[in-house]
Amino acid sequence: MNIRDITFLTSEEVVDALQNNNGIIIPVASIEQCGRHGTTGIDYHIASYLAPIIADNCNMCYAPVIAYGDTLEMEDFKGTVNIPTKTLSDLYYHVALSFFKSSAQNIVFLVTHSLNSRSVDCACRKLYAEGVNCAFVDFWKACSQVSCDIITDKEYGTGHGAEQITSVSLAINSKLIDLSKALNEQPIEDIKLKVKHLYGGSNVCTSYSNFHSYCKSGSWGNIQNASEEKGKIILDRAINLISKNIIEVLK
Repeated sequence: MNIRDITFLTSEEVVDALQNNNGIIIPVASIEQCGRHGTTGIDYHIASYLAPIIADNCNMCYAPVIAYGDTLEMEDFKGTVNIPTKTLSDLYYHVALSFFKSSAQNIVFLVTHSLNSRSVDCACRKLYAEGVNCAFVDFWKACSQVSCDIITDKEYGTGHGAEQITSVSLAINSKLIDLSKALNEQPIEDIKLKVKHLYGGSNVCTSYSNFHSYCKSGSWGNIQNASEEKGKIILDRAINLISKNIIEVLK
C-alpha cells in the first residue's frame, strides 16, 4: 500500500516515499468568518478533504494542512485568525524547503483560501530561484471555472460565503453550514467597481478595500439554491481540473 500521508511515515520512510512519488502537496487554508451561516473552519476542512484525493490522482505525497492564513481584509471579524503576509510566506518557504531537502522532487501548494496566494507566490518565486521546482493551485478559482452552468445566482454566486462556497461546504460536511442562519445579504452597490480593480486580475489599476466595503455580515449573495448535490458536482469537476493541471505542470 502506498501511504501518501507523511504523518504516518517514519523519517526514513518519508525520504523513500518522496523519492518514489512525484513530490508533495502542501495544503494551505485559513480559519476565518464565513458570514452568519458558515463555520470558521470551512477552508481547513476542504483542504483536508482534497489533499489525499489530489495526491492519489497525481501520484504525490501530502503534508498536514497549514490551518492559519492571510485574512487581513477581514481580520476584525470575530473568530478570524490573521497571519501577516510575510510571516506566512516565510513559513511556507521553510516548510517546502524542508521537504525538498528530504528528497521531494516537486512542491505543490494546494490553496483553499485565495488570499494566501500572495504569500505562496512569494515563497515559490524564492524557492524556484534556489532550484526547487514548485507550483500552486487555487481551489476556488478552479471551482469558479467549472460552476458557471450550476450556480443559480449568476451575479454573486461565487462571492464569499455565497452559493458556490456554501454548496461545496455542504458536500464536504453538512456541519460546516447552517442554512437557517443565512442572511442572503446583497452586497453594497459599488462592489463591481471595487472587485474590478482588485489585486490579481488583468486590471490596469489595482486598488484596495476590505470586507466591510462589500457587506455587513461577512458574506454576500443569495444561497437559497445552494445544495449538497451542486457542491458534489463542483467538487468533482474542480478536482479533475486541478489534477490535470498539476500533472501537466510537473511533466
